[in-house]
Amino acid sequence: MIWVLLVIANVAMLAHFAFLVFLIGGGFVAWRHPWVAWPHLATAVWAFGIEAWHWVCPLTLLENWARHGAGMRGLAPTGFIDTYIQGVMYPAELNTQVLGVVATVVLASWLGAAVAAWRRRRRRSPPGPGEPTPQAGSGASPSGGAAVVSASSCAARVAASQRS
Repeated sequence: MIWVLLVIANVAMLAHFAFLVFLIGGGFVAWRHPWVAWPHLATAVWAFGIEAWHWVCPLTLLENWARHGAGMRGLAPTGFIDTYIQGVMYPAELNTQVLGVVATVVLASWLGAAVAAWRRRRRRSPPGPGEPTPQAGSGASPSGGAAVVSASSCAARVAASQRS
């Protein structure tokens, strides 16, 4: 039975690390896969709540339960980060700066995701009045691929259509 509790404790620890990886990198994944933005937002809100309001993480509770059941010492009273990361990967006195860097990375990833979404919408929207539309033989791909057309050839076509 002890080995089952050790497996549970280790799975909880790995899930914690996966949570942190997703917190830091999930916004960048949303650049390519927009549906990831919503789970990433929930992750960021949860992480903020844990740090700002000291919410209790269910993974910490699970890992502590399994460790104690296996006769091991539990996590530090302040949780996973203080046990495995702070003081191990960076000095404890830099905690505020590290949290600031993580928040900056998350916000930058959201900004990039917003720009990527705006570009996708702009590419999919129909051309406005006065904008040239792709015509047969103009190099535009019917499958939606990008066509290489110079600005001067577009201007020439617009000018020619206005003359006739």
